[in-house]
Amino acid sequence: IKQNVQKWYYAIWVMSIILNMVVLVYIGIRMAMSTVADEKAKYKSQLIAWFQSIVLLFAMHFIIRLIFFVGKILVDMLTVILNGIIENVLSGEDIKNIDLLIFDSLGQVLLKPRGWKPLENFLCYILLMCYQIKFLLMYLKRFFVISFLVIISPIVTITYSIDKMGDNQSQALNKWIKEFVYTVLIQPFQCLIYIVFATTALDLMQDKTLGAAILGCIMLLFIHQAE
Repeated sequence: IKQNVQKWYYAIWVMSIILNMVVLVYIGIRMAMSTVADEKAKYKSQLIAWFQSIVLLFAMHFIIRLIFFVGKILVDMLTVILNGIIENVLSGEDIKNIDLLIFDSLGQVLLKPRGWKPLENFLCYILLMCYQIKFLLMYLKRFFVISFLVIISPIVTITYSIDKMGDNQSQALNKWIKEFVYTVLIQPFQCLIYIVFATTALDLMQDKTLGAAILGCIMLLFIHQAE
């Protein structure tokens, strides 16, 4: 999929250069035909907007890489913090992964049924399975949305100069940047929420009182609502 995204990005990037040349010819013809000073000033500003769109086209892949780089740095930093918390909380445990430990502890309780605890843990198990599936689907969607936004990014540079001709605003570019930055940088924010709620949920899972495990699962499921 990544290789196909690269191929289509390059193909659309080349097409965008050609279309930008068409826009340049159009602006040049209108400038040559205009006789009023105000119209010439208008088309000169459009020519500046066209030049900005060309610069943006050649800088687009650097902008994309920069946003990815910032997202990766934030996620790596938060992962180090999370691993440090896990080491402290699970210092006496063989399993150092929060999700695996929760499933393991639930499985052990289910194998030794006593009172209401097995039913409570079985409900927690079902909740956790739903939680895993939900985030799998969320991140599959995120992957395809980012791929699509990368592919269409060169087209946004064409609309930049065209938008500037209309109301001197670049709605398409602003919307693309907002959508792309949000979709990429939501992951560090979700990671931060996960640190807060998952570590608290882990403490609740280790509590033997009635309802603590279910409350822990509800805290995990609240991650999506918080985001």
